[in-house]
Parts: sequence; structure tokens; C-alpha cells
Amino acid sequence: MGLAPWTTAIIDSSGFIEIAPAVAPGPGDTLRVAYADASEEKLAYAWTADSVWHFETIAAELPDVPGEISLFASGDTLYAGYLSGQTLRLAMRVQPGTWDIENVTTQEVPYVAAFAADWLGRPNIVYRAQTGFQSEIRHLLLSENGWQEELVTRTDTQGSWLVLKRAEAYYSIPILMLAYHDGGFGKVVYYERGDWAPVGRSHRTMSDTRPDFIITDLFTLILFYRALPEKAVNAYDDNARPDLVNDIVIAVVNDVRQNKTAQAEARKMAAFPNPFNAQTTLEYTLAEAGHVEIQIFDMLGRLVATLQNGRQQAGTYRFTFAPEQQSSGLYFCRYRINGSTGVLKLALVK
Repeated sequence: MGLAPWTTAIIDSSGFIEIAPAVAPGPGDTLRVAYADASEEKLAYAWTADSVWHFETIAAELPDVPGEISLFASGDTLYAGYLSGQTLRLAMRVQPGTWDIENVTTQEVPYVAAFAADWLGRPNIVYRAQTGFQSEIRHLLLSENGWQEELVTRTDTQGSWLVLKRAEAYYSIPILMLAYHDGGFGKVVYYERGDWAPVGRSHRTMSDTRPDFIITDLFTLILFYRALPEKAVNAYDDNARPDLVNDIVIAVVNDVRQNKTAQAEARKMAAFPNPFNAQTTLEYTLAEAGHVEIQIFDMLGRLVATLQNGRQQAGTYRFTFAPEQQSSGLYFCRYRINGSTGVLKLALVK
């Protein structure tokens, strides 16, 4: 069965602008797009309904170049984030055709920014600020007490790009992932429970272009970026054309813990046999009564089974896991015991 051919359609004619549009899925099979319209000097929004494109004006201004537009939803609320006049703007769609725009106060002067909603639906902003020949990356989180700001890291360079995403592969764990350029390399950090921690960096020298990443399962993040040739003598030589590279950065889930105590408490899950041929038995001990949740995911991060989700009394418990698709592969048991979490890798070998 062959693939369907690509179709191309012109959404709008917006003139020349060095800012990429932001694309986000909408309800059903609809598509949402926010883009800079240079011909009318405005930030525009377009969406599909019954295969027809509809258009709105978000703001009568253009984002800063080489800025970035972010488009994201929190529940039923749609947001557009951008930087204009060195000021962070967060636009909220109140109703069709009407957007409220908030100017977000910052401790430093931003020159590039990225926006996203976390798993709790809270808007988050990460921005760069110049500090001499270096830069700071700072984080803003909208809480019940207003915007809270903190330092993420200081970088060796004034890199121009940030990519902020909610980590979809972690399901109910409220994790944000941030990729950025620093000291010639692409770096990735994650945010969970009020702390930023490093994940890893690119394997090759990265040109200062926009990176991107995907999380393919509960353990693997792949960073995409443009890298300079490995044997380039002069990075600014016209012949030193960047290559398109992707690297597997690192396994990240096992590092996402609130503290060492939580890790120790969560190390109660065991599987035997493991690797297994047809089925395996999961065993854990509950020191005191509490809530226990046990879920199994496949290599693509899809939920395969929920073995337990509810309150249990203190004691030792066993569950049998037998995959319906009896073919070799990895599965991941994610468990939450009295608030402590862990992930156990299961290997099916035929």
C-alpha cells in the first residue's frame, strides 16, 4: 500500500518575514497556525473548519526578528506567545476574533523566548537575556500568585534559539523539556517540581540554528540540529556547510526524581523472570497503607495495561503481566507508590 501524495495549499500571502509560523493541532482534524504577516504588519491566526481557512488578527504588531512564535492550548484556552519591542507578550484568545494581550514583566531584557503549557495547564516562558559576551536563560511560570521568575542556567554564548516543550511521553508527570545552543553544542534540560536539571548535549558541534527534539518513548529523547562538518577548519568558511544531524541524547526518565529519598522509597518493584518469555510477575511491598498505581507502556510510550490504580493496605503484592502481542521487545513498568515513582524496564525475549 503506497503513501498518499502530498498536497500543497496557500493559506495566506504574508510578505517576506524571517520568522517561522507556529503550528498546533486543533480539535478533531483541524489545524491552527499563528504567523507574522509582514504585508499588513500584524501577528495573524488562522484555523481550519470543514476544510475552510478562517483568519483573525492577534495583534497589530510584528514579533522581533529573529524571534519565535509559540502557539499552545491549556484546556479550552488558546495562547500565542511572542517577543515584540524586547517585551514578552502572551496573547489569550477570549472568543473568536478577540485576543487579550498581557505584557509579562521580566527581571532582565529578553531577546529570544519560547512559550509552552505544562501538564497542569500553567503557561511557562523561557527567555534569553544578554550578559556581556554570554547569556542567561530564565524561566517564568504563571501560578496562583502571578508570574514567578528564576534562573535556569548561564551559557557560554549568546545563542539565538530556544525550544520549550511539554514532554508528552511522560503522561501525567508534569515535565518540561528545553533545548538550546550553548558553547557550540545543543543542550537539553528538564524541569520538574521546581528544579531544572541537565539531560545531555549534542555529540557534534552545532551551528547556531533552531534545534528541535522528540521523545520517542519513556527513555529516549532525540535531538535534531544542524551541525558543522566534523573536519571544518573554519566554522565561518563559506565551504563549511552545516549538515543535518540527529543524535540520541540520553535516557532521561530515571533521572527525574524529586530527591534521593523518593528514589529509595520507589525501589520496591521487582520483576521475575526478567527478561521473560511469555509472562513475568511483578512484586512490590507496601510498608503502610496508601495509593498504588502500576501501568505498563510499550516502546512508543503507549499505555498497554493498568495493573493497579487504587488504595491498598500494607503488605506484599504480585501481579502477572503477559503481553497480548507475543513478539520480542521492551516494555516499561511505571509505578507510583505512596507518591514515590519509578520505572522498571521489562524485556520480552522470544
